[in-house]
Amino acid sequence: ANPFRVRAYRNAARTITDFPEQLATLAADPARKLTDIDGIGNDLAAKISTLITTGSLPQLVDLRKEVPADVLAMLRIPGLGPK
Repeated sequence: ANPFRVRAYRNAARTITDFPEQLATLAADPARKLTDIDGIGNDLAAKISTLITTGSLPQLVDLRKEVPADVLAMLRIPGLGPK
């Protein structure tokens, strides 16, 4: 993944975690925009809106289809890494 995008998502996750109100409330207010939050751009705001309205993200669903569930379970075993 693009390291700049990864950093932007991590920073946005911290910002959202510390945000004093529910994002669904902000998104429902026509006078306000998700992009008013520092670190949230148009692309990320669109993904947050999709997540709020549908409860999932199409990109995440696609990625989960590519990786078998057993692989994720094996990665949780202490001492077992990606190799």
